Amino acid sequence: MKGILGLSFLFIFLTQLYSQSINDPAKALPDSIDGWKKLGEDRLFNDTNLYDYIDGAAELYISFGFSKVFNRIYSAGSGKEIVVDIFYMNTSRDAFGAFSFSVGKTGNDFGVQSQISPGAIVFWKNNFVVSIVENPETEESKKIGHKIAHAIDEAIKEKGSYPEILKYLPAENLDVQSIRYFRHYVWLNTYTFLSSENILNINQNVHGVFAKYGDKSKLILMLIKYPGNQEAVIAKEKFRVNYYKGLKTKEVIKAKDGKYNALNVEKNFLYAVFSAANESDAKTIMNRVKETINRFDQQNK
Repeated sequence: MKGILGLSFLFIFLTQLYSQSINDPAKALPDSIDGWKKLGEDRLFNDTNLYDYIDGAAELYISFGFSKVFNRIYSAGSGKEIVVDIFYMNTSRDAFGAFSFSVGKTGNDFGVQSQISPGAIVFWKNNFVVSIVENPETEESKKIGHKIAHAIDEAIKEKGSYPEILKYLPAENLDVQSIRYFRHYVWLNTYTFLSSENILNINQNVHGVFAKYGDKSKLILMLIKYPGNQEAVIAKEKFRVNYYKGLKTKEVIKAKDGKYNALNVEKNFLYAVFSAANESDAKTIMNRVKETINRFDQQNK
């Protein structure tokens, strides 16, 4: 009996340890690493005080929803610091969404996707976004930064998943680096100005994505998934009144700048094209979106 109880306690302990590594990757960080020591106390931020810490980027994380931000600074003296931030997002799609607005070339050195730039590493995995910033960047700090990234990456056991709406993006001529996923109307002006108001009734039950297509003269596709067809139709009419003032029954119109825009609804999706070089390009991508929506709809039946 004692042996069985012992195994039971061991199983519970290992289960808790495994869950902890997934839910709290900050615990994987050592207090010191190769001479770099933790500077001061770790800090935690939430949506009420995040602006005090990262004023410029706070709105991005708040718009996707998160529970907390863990902050630790490592120091090697003489002004050498490495700042580690771990954002605990609500879901993996929110982590991807926040990461998707990072500027830089995306790779997979860490997590599911990562961006490595001079003096900085950013990656997402499961429901976490991790930022590691070296100040200043040196060969030594770069080495330590990579070790920290590896430790956090290994502590997060599950990869998480991409937002479902991404599968509705037509693959041909898609600029993968341009994908921006959003669930708040503040991001409607990501690639072109649409409105400072919520003219598309965006809320947390609505999933949107922007992407660019083409090689040189890239057109912009906006694809938004609503809970039902009625919401999509209402949003289309509201958008038409506020943005496509001259659009009545036409799907494609020529804008004042000589480029072509398009707007339509299919099932519970609203989709629009901006800045197409010609009417044919606008119609082509609109048709591909419609076909993709209907294809996946048939597969899911």
